[in-house]
This record gives sequence, C-alpha cells and structure tokens, in this order.
Amino acid sequence: MMHWWYGGMSAWGYAMMGLGMALFLVVVVLLVALLRALRGSRWRAADRLSGRQNPEDILAERFARGEISEQQYQEALRTLAGHAAPRG
Repeated sequence: MMHWWYGGMSAWGYAMMGLGMALFLVVVVLLVALLRALRGSRWRAADRLSGRQNPEDILAERFARGEISEQQYQEALRTLAGHAAPRG
C-alpha cells in the first residue's frame, strides 16, 4: 500500500519547482547563445550569401579575400558572362 504525504505539496515544494524551471530556462537560453556564438565564419558566410548579392559581387569578395587566384577570378567572370540570362 502506498502512503501519501497528506495529499499535497508544501510551499517549499512549489518554490523549488519554480526555481528549477527558471534555472532550466536559463540553461536553455545560455546553450542557444553558446551555439550561435560557436557557429563560426563558415555559417556567417552562408548567411551573407543568402542575401541579395549578385554573383559578380560574391566573386569579387572571394578574390579580395584571397580565396581564389586572379586566373580563377577571370575564368569565373567569363563563365558567368556566358550564362547570363538574355534580357529582352
């Protein structure tokens, strides 16, 4: 047979439950902030590229950062010019 302690929780029980919930929420918020801070430059670059930049600007930025050589830059520009949509 189970024995129940007068059928309810004391004020201390409710206070500890509220404190536990607040502590849990603080931990969740801190973890989310930590994950966002640790995303790294790779994710920030992907976020930046999802904006409304044209391909030539993106290519120029990569060339300026030294990610690609001048030859790669010129070749990519020619490729982009060949795939440009006709305007009419």
